[in-house]
This record gives sequence, C-alpha cells and structure tokens, in this order.
Amino acid sequence: MAALRVLLLLPCLLLPTHTAPVAEKHGGSDLRCPLTVKILDAVHGTPAGPMSLRVFRRNTDETWTLVASG
Repeated sequence: MAALRVLLLLPCLLLPTHTAPVAEKHGGSDLRCPLTVKILDAVHGTPAGPMSLRVFRRNTDETWTLVASG
C-alpha cells in the first residue's frame, strides 16, 4: 500500500511548477515593481508628517547617482 502511494506521488512531484522569474543579478532594475517608501510614527502608529527623502543608486565605479527626491 505504501509503494502505491509513492507511485502516485511521483508524477505529482515531476509536474512543472510555475515560479516568478528571478532577476539576473541582485540589485538589478525591475521597472514592474517601483520603490515605495512609507514612513510611520512608531509612537502613534500613524503616517509620519512631511519628510524629505533622497534615493540614490550605486554605480559600478562605487559612486552614487541621485535617482529621485521628494
């Protein structure tokens, strides 16, 4: 009986699975998933007041380029 269960389970394990594609390298650009930043007031549990934010991208030569600010 156990052998029959294993034989029935094997085809299920061999079925192709559908997974999300993985970026070629860590830190790669993905235009389908823009960056979202939410700053919360941890004491009150509410969104924090107006704050300035700057987002930089590290270049291959180890310098930084401003991507966005607000």
